[in-house]
Amino acid sequence: MPLTDKDVMWVIERRGKHFATREQTMELEPQTIVRSGEISNSWIDATAAAGIPEAVASQLMAIFCSEIEFHRDFRKGDRFSLVYEVFNRHGQTVRYGRILAAEIRRHQKALQAFWFQPEWSGGAYYTADGHSIRTTFLCSPIELSQINLGFAGGRLRPILPTWRAHKDVDYSAPRYRGACSRRRYRRYRRTSE
Repeated sequence: MPLTDKDVMWVIERRGKHFATREQTMELEPQTIVRSGEISNSWIDATAAAGIPEAVASQLMAIFCSEIEFHRDFRKGDRFSLVYEVFNRHGQTVRYGRILAAEIRRHQKALQAFWFQPEWSGGAYYTADGHSIRTTFLCSPIELSQINLGFAGGRLRPILPTWRAHKDVDYSAPRYRGACSRRRYRRYRRTSE
């Protein structure tokens, strides 16, 4: 997905004592990438280990967000595969395109999505039998960036300083914003008035 509606770059040239800028259209080379991976610890770790960029992993989550709760529904051994576009200029990636096909196998069940765009309308993702996968229900109403820690084999517990299995998902507040419970906030307001 481009940052603007055009694939352009700004060229800055020195002309005497001044600089001039101009917009130049970039010639991008499309490339199709195939990646797959297996869940061993968490979704985030598995996509990173498979070499999938965060922007593409976020697209994959958006495609299957009505079917999978990406922070809790995976088990060790679940697998995923995807085919996506990359646009390069002089061998360097400029931007990532859309996912063309994806499959997630979890709990011995396969979920598939294929991008289809007819000439007369916008495209969408469909199952292999032609049904749209778009629904209004989301399994997880929180963004991936708000996940602090997924399931792990173990971690040092903050209250009891022992190593134990961590089977929960920790959610975090956006950076530079405090988070507190409503109860603590009320107590704070009473003492400050």
